[in-house]
Amino acid sequence: MKITKKQLTQIIKEELGEGHWSDDHERPFDEKLREFNEVIYDLATEVASHYKAKGADQENSHREIMDVLNSAVGLFEEGSADGMDIYNVLDTAYGVSSADPELANALQEKKK
Repeated sequence: MKITKKQLTQIIKEELGEGHWSDDHERPFDEKLREFNEVIYDLATEVASHYKAKGADQENSHREIMDVLNSAVGLFEEGSADGMDIYNVLDTAYGVSSADPELANALQEKKK
């Protein structure tokens, strides 16, 4: 049986969508994503302006922008001293700290 590229693309999208809720439309957090994109844009603009003023070319400014953004995301994922990280989000959303001590311990170990 032959399938077209369009059909294959649709099959792949459907398969990838399972368990990832990719078919959600108008999700309640879409506005926060728009705000987040604006914050990233503003931050990237400030980083680029800073490094341009120091004589960096576009390639180096690109690298600096990505370093700043990746550092922020990495800190959020790895755990931060102020508790503004993914572990706090998950603990709050799922009540992990009290509901599942084994998972809470695993998350605490990951923070270290």
